Amino acid sequence: MEDDMTTIPCPFVYANGKHCQGHVRMARAYGPSRGSHYVAQEEVRKYRLWCSEKEDHAGAVRTNEGKLRMEFYPRELAPGVENELWQSDLLG
Repeated sequence: MEDDMTTIPCPFVYANGKHCQGHVRMARAYGPSRGSHYVAQEEVRKYRLWCSEKEDHAGAVRTNEGKLRMEFYPRELAPGVENELWQSDLLG
């Protein structure tokens, strides 16, 4: 990500309450694709985010639980983050 772009802080919070110091480096939107590769913003069911510091924060947990650590329903994202994802080049 370029320095002049607004970065989205990683939403991951460690068990001790400490917030991750990384930023979102990539995201994927999941929902009905309606015949194309991409999902329309209004139809997104879930987002998966990747962190600049710890990728998906799965660590040693290689189960579905580890994968879910960085998956969020749109309502679970901080205000404005969903729009920032769509206005940036992070969705892939």
